[in-house]
Amino acid sequence: MAEDVGRIFDIQKFSLHDGPGIRTVVFLKGCPMSCAWCSNPGSRKLQVLEVADGVHGGVYVADSRDYPIDEVVRVCLQDLPFYEESGGGVTLSGGEAMVQHRFTSRLLGELREHGVHTAIETTGYAAPAIFERILGEVRPDDHRREALGPVAARALDRCEERSAVAEPGDGGQGRRAHGRTDPGDSGGECVSG
Repeated sequence: MAEDVGRIFDIQKFSLHDGPGIRTVVFLKGCPMSCAWCSNPGSRKLQVLEVADGVHGGVYVADSRDYPIDEVVRVCLQDLPFYEESGGGVTLSGGEAMVQHRFTSRLLGELREHGVHTAIETTGYAAPAIFERILGEVRPDDHRREALGPVAARALDRCEERSAVAEPGDGGQGRRAHGRTDPGDSGGECVSG
């Protein structure tokens, strides 16, 4: 998939639980994990799937679509006054946003160019180089460990401990960069800037 197009299954406006202030949450498709407690299990497969429309019986609709980056930015900027008033911004979620890391990196950068606060909800399940690059887009001015919250710093430490790339479909049991392995773990990482 081109870095200027992302596969998205929802753009949720006026979210209050995915970072500071009023936010728009962009839900990207694709996740290499198979967590039993996943909030969005339909987002795991990167492919566009046909799903039953709950309103019109017997009708099937696509669960996601490809969005050009400029369309996502335009939709997110519609709520710029709310972000400014509340200290909010845009959060990328999923699935796992790092699966579409090129698109994620570009989108974060473009939103930051417009002065939008950005955050990412992530399992941190990515190769160290990808994690570092995305972290640099979320916190472009200062992404030293001291500037991170304790959860993100732990994720970065785990990322650096393992250099292996996650194996899609291994359910978190094979070669992994890092990530949550059981329901008792502290959960995904939210890195914001």
